Amino acid sequence: MSPELTSVLELARWAPSGDNTQPWRFRLLGEHEIEVLYRPSDSLGVFNLDHFAGHLAMGGLLESLDIAASAQGWAVETARQAGENLDFRVRFSPAGLPPSPLLPYVQSRVTQRRALSLSRLSPDEKRVLEESVGKFYTLIWVEDISSKTRLAWLLGLVDHIRLTIPEAYQVHRDTVAWKARFSDDRIPDAAISVDPLLLRVMRWAMASWERVHALNRYAWGHALPRLEMDIIPALFCGAHCLLLANQPVRSAEEEIDAGRAMQRLWLTAASLGLQSQPEMAPLIFSRYAAQDRVFTANTQAWSEAGPLGRRFAQYFGADHWSRAVFMLRLGRGNPPAARSLRKPLADLFET
Repeated sequence: MSPELTSVLELARWAPSGDNTQPWRFRLLGEHEIEVLYRPSDSLGVFNLDHFAGHLAMGGLLESLDIAASAQGWAVETARQAGENLDFRVRFSPAGLPPSPLLPYVQSRVTQRRALSLSRLSPDEKRVLEESVGKFYTLIWVEDISSKTRLAWLLGLVDHIRLTIPEAYQVHRDTVAWKARFSDDRIPDAAISVDPLLLRVMRWAMASWERVHALNRYAWGHALPRLEMDIIPALFCGAHCLLLANQPVRSAEEEIDAGRAMQRLWLTAASLGLQSQPEMAPLIFSRYAAQDRVFTANTQAWSEAGPLGRRFAQYFGADHWSRAVFMLRLGRGNPPAARSLRKPLADLFET
């Protein structure tokens, strides 16, 4: 593999994915040609309904390949391979293209889960973000304190589901690197937005579902995590934005295209000096409820999902909510001191 192609893939692998699961692999086909293979991780579990999260991540990777290739002046031709697998043939060719303005942010873009400044985004910043997603997508903004308070309450209700179902516990157990500031393949617990004492309690509780369940049942153990991980960050930020497709997404290809728009939005936010955090749980649980699909053995949590999905639809508007593909919290602040890294490039290749 040429040094130039190696450089492109080294950068593109920093694309975001749900819980840092990195559901992509590469296969070298020629000096300037690769296959990108979809290899979803089982660890995402309940949060990967119909592979929606995985498809968004694949779109983010393909967009990152385009951006990374611009450092070499290369054009990129991407085509889905025939068959049921979600695999792509990617060909790079010299074209003298200028470097993408998003190039410096592919690796430096991070998730900031802690509170941010209340300072609102300027009209120019919002315009740049709206233009970044392309003509097939729009952004809905949540900015004033009253609207953010209502959204924070709804996000807290979503977290009540997330923190009280065993299926989500399994995901958190497998995708969080406990007692770590950095991780190649998970989320380091130091990046979670909780105080040190609560983090110690969480480390103890996550040793078993029985401990988590006991805390929830007898000590209302989900209350403080909901406050620190969802409600406070939802209030303390410049804005939330909801990414809408012009039409409801129906296919894997459309979800991958939405992932491309997601990556452009996120990188553009980084280019403006903004910190960001995705907010995907409301979309995921609403999809389960809308399809009447049982996602948990906890019948109470399941019964809460339908009404909660309807409340989000009422909050944003039913038409908007039906076309939502991504939600992001934005604001000014310092970058996190802990972050997810990525698997070494050599570990992402298949023969």
